[in-house]
Amino acid sequence: MRHLPWTLLVLTLSVMAGGCGNPAEELYTLAVLGQPLPSTLPAGTEVYGYGACVRAKGGAAFPGVERVLVARLLKNENGIIVAKSLLTKETNHWLGLFGGTDTYVIEAQVPENEFREPSDGWTELMGRIAKATSGYKLGSASLALSNMEEKERPQWIRFPPRDNKLGQLESACIAGEYGFGAYLAIASKQDMGPPPAVLAPTSLPAYLAFIEELLTLLPESTQMTTTSKSKFLDADITWNRTTADSRGSVHPVYQLAADYPQAFTGLTQPGFKWQGGRHGTTLSTQNAGERHIRIETRTSAAEQMRSLADESE
Repeated sequence: MRHLPWTLLVLTLSVMAGGCGNPAEELYTLAVLGQPLPSTLPAGTEVYGYGACVRAKGGAAFPGVERVLVARLLKNENGIIVAKSLLTKETNHWLGLFGGTDTYVIEAQVPENEFREPSDGWTELMGRIAKATSGYKLGSASLALSNMEEKERPQWIRFPPRDNKLGQLESACIAGEYGFGAYLAIASKQDMGPPPAVLAPTSLPAYLAFIEELLTLLPESTQMTTTSKSKFLDADITWNRTTADSRGSVHPVYQLAADYPQAFTGLTQPGFKWQGGRHGTTLSTQNAGERHIRIETRTSAAEQMRSLADESE
């Protein structure tokens, strides 16, 4: 039996890890900004009034590595795709070692009236909102582990009605009815964050942050409760997916814009590209032309731990 050349073996493993034909990757590729929703969609795709979503398992080259991909897209009242995202979650529990890497890509066709540099003070505003997102994600993660009925959940971790249109969703979020907007409505009363009205986009970074929040309001599937057998405990683990789970462990654009203003300043210029990061997070931003913006974020648990260890030395 002939052995595969090393380069071919690596390529084969890469294809296996890529999950060729994965429905989430297919939906992300089929969704073209500025075009209507394709008539034929990948198996498992859920279509809502304001977008579409599909969650699918991906292939993994090594045992003990689980790979899940979630694609989402937003469409306006005319059915035209205005934004899309792809979340890739890789979780490693091989030989009892836990870790994971989340990669999140978001692309948006920005309206002309929001395609402008922010005025003075935008960094401060983004920072104020970014501080509130930590409580939003932490609270949602805690509530997701509890066996709560849908009617008992706080409004800020519920998903909107599936027949809502994009315009309705935007207004509801700014009014504090769903998602991060609903959380801010409560947090602002306790002086823990600004009022939800600040989510209304007034510039390019604010629009990108807002459109990302709307993408998180798309459920991953109609079945939002998951039960799995623990690999180390003789028990089932049940959790409810919530809106704050929708971007995995990666930082929201509000946080990224506050931490990396250089990645967003000048993003209105054609051909603009930026890449950088620290502490296990890498970020790249790009202006692809015709107000088409792409943001990619990657967060590695192993690299975060390594970074913390290096700092302590």
